[in-house]
Amino acid sequence: MEQSVLTSIKNALGLAEDYHVYDDELVMHINSVFSILHNIGGTPKEGFSITGPNQVWGDFLVEQNQTNMIRTYVFLKVRMIFDPPSTSFTQAAVQEQIKELEFRIQTTEILFNPGIYSYLLAGTPESIVWTVLTDGTFPEEAPVGAMGVDSLGNVWRKE
Repeated sequence: MEQSVLTSIKNALGLAEDYHVYDDELVMHINSVFSILHNIGGTPKEGFSITGPNQVWGDFLVEQNQTNMIRTYVFLKVRMIFDPPSTSFTQAAVQEQIKELEFRIQTTEILFNPGIYSYLLAGTPESIVWTVLTDGTFPEEAPVGAMGVDSLGNVWRKE
């Protein structure tokens, strides 16, 4: 967990740790992704940014299971900015992975901080997240495409 954020992203991009030509550009892109994460609820309240190789993933989030998804998300977003895949098929696949991770990061934030989002879980037509039964049954008034959370913490989408 004490691996540098910058170094791990460089490694994932296939750049050597001691190759510093793109460090400033990568720091800028990584911080942009952390800003996006902050907007979707995937960072601590105060946000997070890096200045170089000294910030480690453990500075960002302490629990390993929380950072696995975040690390993949940061890598994929930085890759799409810094060195996008050459084929449209691969680009589309990466974009789909990014969308899924964004959804999961958003719902994980809601599940980890339910008090902050209690107004979202009101179960009214204005609700963003609905309370559903453990079998995924939504209230009738929930629109198609609505997101719901059951009492076990499972996330559902109304079809």
